[in-house]
Amino acid sequence: MLKYKFLILFMSVATFGMAQRQLSMPPNYNLLRRTIFDAKSDCYFPKLMQRFLANDTTMTTDQVRSLYYGYTLQKEYKPYYHNAKDSLLFTYARKVNKTTADCDTIIRLTRQSLAVFPLDLYKLNQLAYAYHMTGRNDLAHLYTLKSKQLARAIFSTGNGRTQMTAWHVISVSDEYELIYLLGLFPVDQRFVYSNCDFISVAKNRLKVNGFYFNIKRLIDVNGSMPSSN
Repeated sequence: MLKYKFLILFMSVATFGMAQRQLSMPPNYNLLRRTIFDAKSDCYFPKLMQRFLANDTTMTTDQVRSLYYGYTLQKEYKPYYHNAKDSLLFTYARKVNKTTADCDTIIRLTRQSLAVFPLDLYKLNQLAYAYHMTGRNDLAHLYTLKSKQLARAIFSTGNGRTQMTAWHVISVSDEYELIYLLGLFPVDQRFVYSNCDFISVAKNRLKVNGFYFNIKRLIDVNGSMPSSN
């Protein structure tokens, strides 16, 4: 167990280092629109989605960026969509001592949800965890890689340290998943200025107070901030 904890810490520190060292390039939606709708492009959206759904882990960061941010240019994209069964999934996910039957339920619910929104980091991570807990480590590894593909694409948009260099997300839940991926724990979220969320994190060995997430794309597509009621 101790060796496992040190491994998790090493992975989170390494992930944080990767996120900070990458060249930052916020998504350019005008350029993206021309690229993903060009059938001759390597980033043609239908081909990218087909590859992602076929569990192609060889996609480049540019291709995954085009997939992730290009999804917001599709009619299927609903920025603040919530699956009706998510509350049930959360109930099972929060259980401390999960049985095999619990994990099988998580697998069933997450796969149903991913069929609607395949780029959901939370669902991909829940699926990976449930597969791991039921001994299907090949599938757990596969979905972990898919999650990290998306995380790497998001990390390529900034460093999360300021509003100007915020990480661009297409789902609020992705903010929390990135925090957890870095081995940190969110303690508070607040809306900042006109287009950013800031999530503060618990005291940590990385000595960071929190990160900024750009949610302008969600607001633009939705037409406004969602009602709090």
